[in-house]
Amino acid sequence: MNNAENVVKQLTFSEPNEVDHYLSHLDLTQDELGLILSKALSYRLSATSDDTRNAGGTRFYQEAIRSARDTLKHKGFKSLYKQGLELTENGKIAIYVCSGNEHTGIVNAYPQSKNAKGRWTLDVLGLSLDNNLNQIQLDYEDNQISFNFPAIDEKNDEENKLEIWCLLHYAYQVNEFQWEVKAELSKATTYDSKNFINGFSTRLILNTKPIDPITNLGMEPEFTPEIDIDILKTG
Repeated sequence: MNNAENVVKQLTFSEPNEVDHYLSHLDLTQDELGLILSKALSYRLSATSDDTRNAGGTRFYQEAIRSARDTLKHKGFKSLYKQGLELTENGKIAIYVCSGNEHTGIVNAYPQSKNAKGRWTLDVLGLSLDNNLNQIQLDYEDNQISFNFPAIDEKNDEENKLEIWCLLHYAYQVNEFQWEVKAELSKATTYDSKNFINGFSTRLILNTKPIDPITNLGMEPEFTPEIDIDILKTG
């Protein structure tokens, strides 16, 4: 689906005072989220050529989750493993670490998840299929025409009572040795026909730009997909 066709209505906050105010209602701060991402990127960039080829993405993902739980522990946040999904929750909200595309952290843009998500992930996040009545998708691979008519997604109220927020991140190279990360804490609402998260009701653009960019002392980073257990189980 073309990003320009994403018609999901959303609220986007980027002014520091607005973002701080909204985060305060979630019992979070920009400093905490920035620290989590900074630790994740640093740990990823500590990889060397002796690590496995795809160690980079795995390191970032795992360290972001570990750091989130460690950083927010004093506020009552703890780990939650639900249907293959690693979350960090405090009984009211849950944080889901998710890599995004290059539009992540940009105000006038339509970010999406970097990778397609499995059925279990979409269910846990409580997402609905993006129904754009003006869109007619031509699937040349299957030689079929798919019409995105409205559909009713059945949700388990008990499973989806936690308000889940995506810590959407996108790492990029500043120069030959230095890297930074753009990020937002956003409430996902929809996914497209390819199972990419593509719609958000609320986007909180985070100020993650460090005083000094993080230096890569190891090998060229490879930001590989975070693992969706449900995809692996279906082969």
